[in-house]
Amino acid sequence: MPKSPRRFAARFVRDPAPPDDASGASHTVGYAPSGQKWPEIDASLLEERRSALPPFPVDLMPSPWRAWLSDTAASACAPIDYAAQALFGAVSGLCGAGASVRVTAAWQEPLVLWQLAVGRVSSGRSPARASTRRMLATVEEEMLAIVVNDDQVHRIDEVAAANARGCLLWRDEAGDWFTCLKAEDDRRRRLWLQSWSAGSSAPTVVAESAAVSILGAAQPEQLGRLFQDAEDLAARYLYAWPHQPPFRPVVGSPSPDDGEALGRLRRIARKAGTIRDPLVLLVDERGLGALDTFMAKVHAALREAEGLEEAWLGKGRGTVVRLAGILELLDWSATGSSGPPGHIGRERIEEAAALWENYFRPHATGLFMRTAPTTTEVQARRAARWLRSKGMTYVTREQVRREGLSRTVNASGADQVLYRLRSANIVRQMPDGWRATGGRPTNIWEVNPALTHTEGLPERAERAETSPPPSGPGK
Repeated sequence: MPKSPRRFAARFVRDPAPPDDASGASHTVGYAPSGQKWPEIDASLLEERRSALPPFPVDLMPSPWRAWLSDTAASACAPIDYAAQALFGAVSGLCGAGASVRVTAAWQEPLVLWQLAVGRVSSGRSPARASTRRMLATVEEEMLAIVVNDDQVHRIDEVAAANARGCLLWRDEAGDWFTCLKAEDDRRRRLWLQSWSAGSSAPTVVAESAAVSILGAAQPEQLGRLFQDAEDLAARYLYAWPHQPPFRPVVGSPSPDDGEALGRLRRIARKAGTIRDPLVLLVDERGLGALDTFMAKVHAALREAEGLEEAWLGKGRGTVVRLAGILELLDWSATGSSGPPGHIGRERIEEAAALWENYFRPHATGLFMRTAPTTTEVQARRAARWLRSKGMTYVTREQVRREGLSRTVNASGADQVLYRLRSANIVRQMPDGWRATGGRPTNIWEVNPALTHTEGLPERAERAETSPPPSGPGK
C-alpha cells in the first residue's frame, strides 16, 4: 500500500507540547499549512446520501455513435447512460461467444457483458433503451432469436445453447430474479457463472454454447439481496446509476437516426461467427503494453480493497478487454469497410480502461458503499464524524485508532480507514520522515479545513434532482 501518496513542501513548526504517538494523547501537531488547494469533500461519508457520480463519457465512444446516443437520450428525456448500456448490450447480444478478443494464446475473452441499469421508478431506463430494443427485434426477424424475455429466464441455458452465439437476457426489472438465484441449486449457479465466460472452463457441449449477456434493471434498494447472497454474480456486473440529467425541451431536439444505427448493428451481426468458429480480434503489441499498465493499477488498487469491491476489481482486466472489443466493433461498423475489424491497439485499450476506471468503477463502488458498506466503510464514516466534531487540523494514525475508533482496529485497520478518508478528500498524508520535536517519526495526516463546514449539508445529488459536476469523486 502506498505510504505517501503525495509529497509537498511543508515547514515544521515547533510545538511546545508535541504528540506522543504511543500514548495517543490528543495534541495537535504544529505544521505550517501546505498551501495546496483541497478537492471537494465527498460528503457521502458524512451524510446519508450518495456522492456525485460521473456522467457517461460519450467522448470515449466511436465518433459515429456519439450523436446517436446523445439524440436518443434527448428524445427520451432520459440519461445517456441507459442508452449507452443498451448499445453495449446489443453488441454483446449479437456477438456473445461468436466474437472474442485474443490477448495471448491462453487468454481470450468473449464479448459477453452483464449490465444493470440502476434507478428509481420513472428514472428513464425503459425510454432510453426502447429504440435499441426495437432494432434488435428487427435483427431477430432476419436471424436466430437472440433476446430472451422474462418468461424464459428459468431455462436460459437451453435457450442460449440453441443459438451458436448465445443470447441476451433483457429484463426491465431484476428483483425477482435475484430472489430465485438464492434458491437455485449449485448446478444452476455454476451454469450462470459459465455463461459469463461462454463456458470456456466447461467440458460439455451444452455448457460450452451457453453464452449469456444480461441487460437488467433494478432499483437501488433491490441490490442488497444480490450483493449479500450472490457476490460472485454481482462482481461480474457493470453498473450505471446516473443522476437526473438537465432538462432539455423536446421541441427542437434532433431525432436519432435509427435507420443508420440499425444498419451498423446488422453489419456487426453478420460479421460475428459462432462459438466454434468465432470472429477473433487480436490485441497487438502496443495494446498489450497499455493493458499491462492498466493491470498494474488494478493490482495496486486491490491491496486497499475488500469484500465486494475487491471481487469487482478482480474482474477488471477481463472486462476491459471485452469493452475494448465492443468499442472496436462499434467503430468498425461505421467505416463501410468490407474487411474484418482490425487489431486492438493501444488507443482502444486506453479508451476501454478509461471507461472502466473513470465511469463504471465509481458507479459500482458508489452502489456498494451505499447498499452493502464494508466494515472499513462503516469505520471511515465514524472516523469522519469524529474528526468533524473535534475540529482537528492534523491527526495521527494512533489518534484515529484509539480515540476515533475506540481501539476497535489495529494499526493496519486504521491505515485502511485513513486511505478511505483520503479517497473522500477528508485527509491527506504528510511526507515520510516528519516528526514531532525530539520524537520518533509519526504517521501524520492533514485534515481538510472544509470538514468543519459540512454539518447539515443539503442533499444535492439525489433528492434535489440536480446534475453532478463533470468530474467524479476523488480517487
